Amino acid sequence: MTRFSFEVPIAHLETFEDLQDFHFALSMLFAEGRYKNFYSNLPRNKEVWLDNSFNEQERADESSTLVRLARDYHIDKVICPDALDWDEKRICSSYQYMNVHLSSERLVTVVNSSEMLQYVKDNTSCRQFACAYRMRRKHLYADLEWTRECHFLGLNGPNELIYLQPPSCDTGMPIKLAIMHKPYFDWVREGFTHADTTWMPGYFNYVMSDREIQIARDNIKRLKEFVNG
Repeated sequence: MTRFSFEVPIAHLETFEDLQDFHFALSMLFAEGRYKNFYSNLPRNKEVWLDNSFNEQERADESSTLVRLARDYHIDKVICPDALDWDEKRICSSYQYMNVHLSSERLVTVVNSSEMLQYVKDNTSCRQFACAYRMRRKHLYADLEWTRECHFLGLNGPNELIYLQPPSCDTGMPIKLAIMHKPYFDWVREGFTHADTTWMPGYFNYVMSDREIQIARDNIKRLKEFVNG
């Protein structure tokens, strides 16, 4: 079974909280007072992960920033800094710096190939991994068997989850579709067009209508049902 976290506009953190299997917080959004207050007062009945915001900013936040936020907000897991062009040694260095300040149980390393995954395992104590949707969409599912142990950063479509059955996935797709007034099955019929956050620069400050909220909640439920039965 795949656990889901849904990235939502700041105004709707509470709106979708009941549908979150765990929380996936973006480091860049802790500059916003409402975002900080939400995570400061969140009941500790679900895991909270902290992402380095690479996908949204095209650069990861600094390790020192991630460590501070992890400590201040009692984060359960942190995505170590990464970039698309980093090689195995730099990915390992990123993890090792973070591991000086946070335990290995709290750290997740982003890898982009089976070779990189094995290299990190051989050269660090890291045993928790993630892979990005941008990497996954370049390959056939049969070539991505190694990702079965990885958290999926973003979502290309539900079929990849059904085939690869990752333990967890974060995505804003059901909400973004709703903002475009698109129900889940319209998305299916269109072949799972990907709505990247960079295509919606005001996404995190967007205020949804009641109708959009209803579509989004329905989209989330249908995605979960389709993937997990």
